[in-house]
Amino acid sequence: MSNLIVLSCNSSGISIADVLEYALSAAFDCQPNDKNSYIYENGSILPHADRASVSTDNPFECSPIPQDLDLHSYPINARFRQSGESTRFVHSTDDSDDRQEEYIQTGKLLHNLFASISTEQDIAPQVDNMLSQGLISSVKQAESIKNMISKHIAASGVSSWFDGSYTLFNEASIIYRDGGILQTRRPDRVMIAPDGHAIVVDFKFGREREEYLHQVREYMELLRKMGYPQVEGHIWYVYNNKIIDC
Repeated sequence: MSNLIVLSCNSSGISIADVLEYALSAAFDCQPNDKNSYIYENGSILPHADRASVSTDNPFECSPIPQDLDLHSYPINARFRQSGESTRFVHSTDDSDDRQEEYIQTGKLLHNLFASISTEQDIAPQVDNMLSQGLISSVKQAESIKNMISKHIAASGVSSWFDGSYTLFNEASIIYRDGGILQTRRPDRVMIAPDGHAIVVDFKFGREREEYLHQVREYMELLRKMGYPQVEGHIWYVYNNKIIDC
């Protein structure tokens, strides 16, 4: 046995609600109430019937046993604190919270963008692809990102990094052993010239930090151990378009 409960509002024209109202009015003598609505009732609500429990040793066939759950509310004494990781993306302490959040989200977008492009010609189609996927919120933001990156590449004198002349490794892992323990490092961009010259670049989108220098220098040393005698390293603070040699 089952119950059928139908809720419908008044409509104009021919609809399922009109058909139901016509059929039910013919079956039951019912007048509208003070809210100008009709209630048609027939029979009574049938409650759910519990199945007879069957004794079994199979845990997958055992009927679940309901447990009482007591819920309590307690006062919250904790206070919000910004995580240390989030401060890496803060552009300025003078910016509003909304502005700082914008820097964080745009920094993530740009980092993903640089990880997916090889040449400067890849920028526009990749930004358009991110826009179509909903990763970029508007056409205006997409055009702003395209213009900013193209201008910064030209102004910083690193066009050769994006002209296709290097063998490129974007976010490729370097795996090595340190004291018998397997370690992994992943520089943002490693470029190998035809003569074997290696360039490692990390893209940053927040404040300058001393630890970034040590990070890139570690990448450089690992590349030397891999057989690249001539290695240079750089940190590119993209927002400010500042490149620091390591």
